[in-house]
Amino acid sequence: MHNKNRVLITGSTDGIGRSAAILLAKRGYRVIVHGRNREKVQTTVEEIREMTQKSEIEGIVADFEDLRQVEEMADEVNRRYNDISILINNAGVFEDKRRLTKDGFEATFQINHLSHFLLTLKLLDILKKNAPSYIINVSSMVHASYYDKNNIQGENRYDGYTAYSVSKLFNVLFSYKLADMLKEYNVHVYAVHPGVINTKLLIKGWGPVGSPPEVGAENITSPILNAALRKKTGIYVMGGKPAKSQSITYDKNEQDFLWDYSLKLLKERGIQL
Repeated sequence: MHNKNRVLITGSTDGIGRSAAILLAKRGYRVIVHGRNREKVQTTVEEIREMTQKSEIEGIVADFEDLRQVEEMADEVNRRYNDISILINNAGVFEDKRRLTKDGFEATFQINHLSHFLLTLKLLDILKKNAPSYIINVSSMVHASYYDKNNIQGENRYDGYTAYSVSKLFNVLFSYKLADMLKEYNVHVYAVHPGVINTKLLIKGWGPVGSPPEVGAENITSPILNAALRKKTGIYVMGGKPAKSQSITYDKNEQDFLWDYSLKLLKERGIQL
């Protein structure tokens, strides 16, 4: 794979995302660092430039709790970087208590799924144009095997672990549906379990029981760095190898339901795709 490829990594000012940005920059990829805090993004960009001696590291800012900012970010990417061929949807949260975003959605659902859904669809034209291209959705081995359609956003009862595992299930359902839609365009889509990694998110939800972020970075970049995986699409990857996801994820009706539900919510907020 040509190392001049440009890659956008969401949530890359710390944790796995930051480690992935460093790993890919060292290999010559042109990396766009994303975060919600302008200062932190700028600092991270400068640190990675210094660490890797690569100047082609840039930054972009958007808060995934605000769909307007996600739209503006996508527009800016489309305007400034018409050569992106890799999108790594890595940003994520674990929320102990139910909390609504500016848009009125449950925070875990919006940040982990809906904002990435919106960003990805708004960048599809570029990704198609630069094929072969790659979309990596960072999911988790704790993705749910079932969810209650009457309680998708914890409307009736909320539990942080359930909200997180359902959002990670949505990452897989979205990946498989997208992979089918993009096959003919040579855009490859993956859902990846990063490993049990000591990030802020893991420590908040489970305690410091994991491996260092560098291990997670290797796992989430494996679909582009591993020649065998690069040929595949619509797969779930664990430890750098194809793996089985929960059986619900292969159900086309479930994939379609999530797709339609997500589009409907965006439309209700005045966002047309």
